[in-house]
Amino acid sequence: MQMHETQQVKEVYSPQEANQLLKQGWILLTVVAVTNPKVQNPVITVPCYIFGQTASAP
Repeated sequence: MQMHETQQVKEVYSPQEANQLLKQGWILLTVVAVTNPKVQNPVITVPCYIFGQTASAP
């Protein structure tokens, strides 16, 4: 999938959520390290899984 074909983007922060999206046909675009938006103190760096889907996806 090319970036210009992406119609929808979704971010998730757990491997379980990421695996669920893969099963639903989403395509993993990248994984980046981010500060967890759900935890403010202490600051924790976690993986952010970024998925894309085309308009023709199921």
